[in-house]
Amino acid sequence: MRGFLIVFYFLFFIICSISAQDIEVIDSLRTTFSKELDPASKIRIYNGLAWEYRMSYPDSSVYYCTLSVNIAKSIHSNEAPSLANTYNYMGLAYTYKGDGLKAFDYYTLAAEEALVHQDSVQYAHSLNSLGRLFMTRGDHSRAYDYYFEALNIFLRHKDRQGLSYVYKSLSELYLQQGNYKKALHTSLKALDIRNHQGNTGGRISILLELASINQEMTRYDTAFEYYAKARYEAHKSHDYINLVNINLGMANLYFNQQVYDSALIYTNEALDNLGESGNESLRMQLDLLLGKIYYEKNKFNLAKDLLEALLTKTRDINLEWQIQYYLSEICKRQRDVNCAFNHFQQYHKIKERLNDAALNAKIERIESRLELGKRDAENELLKSKQIRDEALLERHRFANIALIIVIGASLFLLLMLWYSGRKLRKINKRLLAKNEEIRKNQVQIKQQNEHIGLQNKKLTQQNKSLLELNNEKDTLMSIVAHDLKSPFSRIKGLAQVLSRSSMEEEQRHLLELQKGVAESGLELISHLLELNAFEQDGEQEELTRIDVNAFLREKYHSFLADAEAKKVGLEIYEAREEIIVETGKLYLSRILDNLLSNAIKFSKPEGVVILRAVKEVDHFSLSVKDFGQGFSEADKKNLYKKFMRLSARPTAGESSNGLGLAIVKNLVEKLGGSITLISEYRKGSEFILKFPTAFYFSNDDSTSS
Repeated sequence: MRGFLIVFYFLFFIICSISAQDIEVIDSLRTTFSKELDPASKIRIYNGLAWEYRMSYPDSSVYYCTLSVNIAKSIHSNEAPSLANTYNYMGLAYTYKGDGLKAFDYYTLAAEEALVHQDSVQYAHSLNSLGRLFMTRGDHSRAYDYYFEALNIFLRHKDRQGLSYVYKSLSELYLQQGNYKKALHTSLKALDIRNHQGNTGGRISILLELASINQEMTRYDTAFEYYAKARYEAHKSHDYINLVNINLGMANLYFNQQVYDSALIYTNEALDNLGESGNESLRMQLDLLLGKIYYEKNKFNLAKDLLEALLTKTRDINLEWQIQYYLSEICKRQRDVNCAFNHFQQYHKIKERLNDAALNAKIERIESRLELGKRDAENELLKSKQIRDEALLERHRFANIALIIVIGASLFLLLMLWYSGRKLRKINKRLLAKNEEIRKNQVQIKQQNEHIGLQNKKLTQQNKSLLELNNEKDTLMSIVAHDLKSPFSRIKGLAQVLSRSSMEEEQRHLLELQKGVAESGLELISHLLELNAFEQDGEQEELTRIDVNAFLREKYHSFLADAEAKKVGLEIYEAREEIIVETGKLYLSRILDNLLSNAIKFSKPEGVVILRAVKEVDHFSLSVKDFGQGFSEADKKNLYKKFMRLSARPTAGESSNGLGLAIVKNLVEKLGGSITLISEYRKGSEFILKFPTAFYFSNDDSTSS
């Protein structure tokens, strides 16, 4: 009985595969021929038709593949498309025709064609098909090798469709070996891929295979679940032929478990699905199962009538021996000894024929396997001979090329020697003339060098005189500035004293003017003295460790009153984390004093001045930004020159002597930093100071205060 079940499942899956032919795809491909098509498109369509007909009408597949081959041969060899796909389909057609040797030849051709065109995917499909061919001949070892080589190629190329085919092939191999665990594992892998691809027909095929594996493992509940899933898919896609097969499988499942009522329900449903399809093979399987169910339910007359009618119709020896067996059992139950004996004799005759057929099939498989092995060995021998011949031809070709190169190189060398000799003679003539010209030039250069030496001596004397004059100028400026500082201070002091006494408005106005002149003079003198001191001081200020955020807060508070007096907003943006730096605190203080003073001075009331600290990758930066008058392009050229009056003017009549930015530039350079101006005329300006000083920090995000 177990042998019968295996034969039944094998036939069952063949029928499922044949019924999976996609009629809509065939109609679509045929309709396409109404259009003007290029040869490559025709080959693609012929291949598509060959694939659809491969199982039900393999001769048609061979026909369409032959058309594809003829078209490819009519195209120029350099432009001809790969025929690997076509040869693979041709091999499949011959497999379904039962001609294994021709199938082997075409699969081998497909593999060779794929290698020529570097088509790894089609090469892997060829290997999978060759593996299936050896598997059907019982050569499991060679089939296994082909499958795993194909599997590795599909994995490298992440070809999920190819992987599903290999997993299905491996599942069938493991099933033949009785390794149900591995068969189940690989079938589940194939199902997972086809679930993701949305391939309904392929999914039904795998579900049926999983049901049969679980049925062989006597896991009937799991087998039923897979049948139910396949049934749902077939209902959803209106695949009535597959529904017949599924219901037949479920009926057999219940029959094997002796649940005859359920088996009867699914058998009748399968007959309803079959309708008038004309598929007599399926109808006879269903009638046989129905007769067996009637027998088990003791409805002997119904069973006998059905089986006797079936016996007159079938020519399938696999069905006949079962019919004779059950008719013998029915007659025995009905105590009809002669009837039982006659059917039992027929049963044994058919069994003997089946055994002979099985033996012949086994012998045929062995002979076929030997023939395939012989073909494979011949192919390997031909390949090795071809490789050897190609290597020999390549060596000869290389030797010929090398000889041509040597001859060409020799001729080229002789030509170059002749040309070089001729060219050298001309060059020697030109060199003699050039040497004479160089000698004359050397005499002139010597005379010019002597003249330049005299000029350098004069320039050295002049530079020395200029340096002395500059020193005298700086000394005189310091003396004059120092001597003027005291009178201006006294004038300012007297003005402050007089301002406390009562006087007329005009007198007070004149006094304020006098006081402003004195303050401007004092500021100018202070800047002159300061700039002179910084320029003469060659030493750097001693470095002091300071907290930049705290330092900015000090400057913010010291200038807040000046800003409020002028109704200018003053904002500070500290670094979020602590920044500790080592720098010249005095120099840094004077730099920010000048920049903040200028920003407030040149800002209009209701304007804003922003003071900001930012951490950079390998330094820190400070910036002072205002939204005042900005600098023109002409201003930017003279920005850091002494006593330069720029286009911008203080907005409240404050004094401006043109020394502040010169001092800032000088001090920034002393601290090893850089200063950058970002400004647009009449839209404000921003001075950015960067100092590459050692510091410690954790983040450069800033917050407003």
